[in-house]
Amino acid sequence: MKKTVLPAILITIVMVLSAQTGAYDITYDEPIDSVIDKLIESDFTLAGLGCTSYVFSHESTEEETTVYVYVDPDDDTVVMWVIFLLIYEGIEDDVTDWMVSLHGDDMSYVDSESALIWTFSPTRWLQVGYDDSEEYVRIAYYNEEYLYLME
Repeated sequence: MKKTVLPAILITIVMVLSAQTGAYDITYDEPIDSVIDKLIESDFTLAGLGCTSYVFSHESTEEETTVYVYVDPDDDTVVMWVIFLLIYEGIEDDVTDWMVSLHGDDMSYVDSESALIWTFSPTRWLQVGYDDSEEYVRIAYYNEEYLYLME
């Protein structure tokens, strides 16, 4: 009995880590067509397209949001996504509350990056901080194996 329970638990843990669902209900390894449908339904528009990247924008009177989605060049599944939210008063608390509601409060603050980090696996993590211009909050779901796609 123990011999079958342990592998089942390990498989479940691996599946949960690999299927990490994040902001805007996007999931690692999700087909890009599904993500396009979700974002279009949420009033985003497809603003740009590259070989391995998609850019979506959403503008309203209260906020401006841009989402970059990066896909595996071999199978068009999501490997990373980065969200930029225009800064407004109280955004830090709003974004932190949003991420905690999605991923829990097991995160760390990295002074050198001025960012909150949630680690999902040795190669996948979420980093929340400001962009270089400090006009936007960046919510970045990274995958170490595919960072080259962002260059």
